[in-house]
Amino acid sequence: METISLPFLGFRNGFLSLSLLCFGAFPCCKGSFEKTYETQTKGKTGQALYDSLLRLDQAYPDRLQLKIDLGARLLSSGENEGAKAYLDRGEKLLGLFVDSRSKYFLYADQAELKLRCGEFKEAIVYATKAFASSAEDSLGVVFTRAKAESALKDKDAALKDFDKGWAAQARSMSSEDYHAYAAALMESGRDADAIRLLGEYQKIYPYEQGIGLLESSCYEGIGDMGPAILSAFKEFEFRRPSGAISNKKLFDNLDAALKKSGAAGSESNEVLERLALSIKAFVKGDWNSATAIPLRGFGEYIALAAKLESGSASAAELGRYILLEPALKSFQTYYYHLWRGMKADARSYSTKAARPLLEKCVALAPASAMAKESRRELGRLIGIGESAGTKLLVPTEIDAIFAEVLAGAPLSRLEPVMALLDTPDNDYQLACMYTLGKFSSDPAMKAYVTARAKTAAGKMRERLTYILAM
Repeated sequence: METISLPFLGFRNGFLSLSLLCFGAFPCCKGSFEKTYETQTKGKTGQALYDSLLRLDQAYPDRLQLKIDLGARLLSSGENEGAKAYLDRGEKLLGLFVDSRSKYFLYADQAELKLRCGEFKEAIVYATKAFASSAEDSLGVVFTRAKAESALKDKDAALKDFDKGWAAQARSMSSEDYHAYAAALMESGRDADAIRLLGEYQKIYPYEQGIGLLESSCYEGIGDMGPAILSAFKEFEFRRPSGAISNKKLFDNLDAALKKSGAAGSESNEVLERLALSIKAFVKGDWNSATAIPLRGFGEYIALAAKLESGSASAAELGRYILLEPALKSFQTYYYHLWRGMKADARSYSTKAARPLLEKCVALAPASAMAKESRRELGRLIGIGESAGTKLLVPTEIDAIFAEVLAGAPLSRLEPVMALLDTPDNDYQLACMYTLGKFSSDPAMKAYVTARAKTAAGKMRERLTYILAM
């Protein structure tokens, strides 16, 4: 099976103690500072909150709470140097405070900072100090210490902490924690535990490229080749809309897996051959042949999707397929088979039921053939026709286009927006007009829209003129 290394997906959100501090993490008696703090921070977020904290820190330079707040805010932004400055100043103030929770928050953020900076021994020291300051590890510092121990190749200590954290507070785990824990489990040969962990991860976080291959490797490790093949196919199914893996490559890999399994004698080769044939039939669109597949793991998705596509799914099977969404919410193919299967049964198909599925299908891989087909169907359902439907932009696409332009992308990036404005009346178009109107005061945007209005005709010109007048 193909192997792949997964990058970390960002730093632990759990250690951004700012939100905890701003909403009463420090018990106080509502003195002058406390009242001012509450007034200046209440209801604020983002840059406005940060600016208020800076002003408060200038007015109250000896307040530990502000040092922790600002350090956490900078830590969340990846500004490690700035975070270090505030957290180090806060540490110097610790002697003036006896509140154990404030010490816990400071040490927790220091541990995270040291981990990010590659100072793993220091990260362990600070994490241990955090544990000593509070009986409750509300931020999940145990995972920071485990990752630092992993980086130092102290496998036993890392697994002990990971196991402890998983048992006590799995809900506080970040995506990075899951990755690090899974890697530690696999390295120690605990493949069955890694499989369970990856399964839980997919219920919470979006699927990431490579997870299916990790699962496949774990299943091979415990000698269960059927699920190993299904997990490898999951990776193909996730990448299928982009064409990253050809059908031929998939079929070659399936044949190779069958040979490997036959040599190992780990499972009846006849069972695996039927599984491989069903997967090949599914990829080719031979839905009736694809339903003969074990209903376990990813196999349930394949069998139910094939039944939906063939029009033979019962109401109960449709319900079971819908229940798979949490683990498959990142798969365009999941929504594609769902709306097509529902369409095969007029009793379950309507604009109201299909529209959110079509929009999700488009949003997950906008340039794919499945997205194009979904746009055409969306156009048909809302009454503008399939041809005009190909010009529709779902909300996430509109937001992304304007975000790119405002970030400096060429104004030509707005051409899909102009194409949408040239379709018959529909609410996607209205949403686009509203968004464009909000930014039409920008000189460059206004000049672009003005130039397009001069060359436009009919409804398109009316709409652009209206936008300029907003």
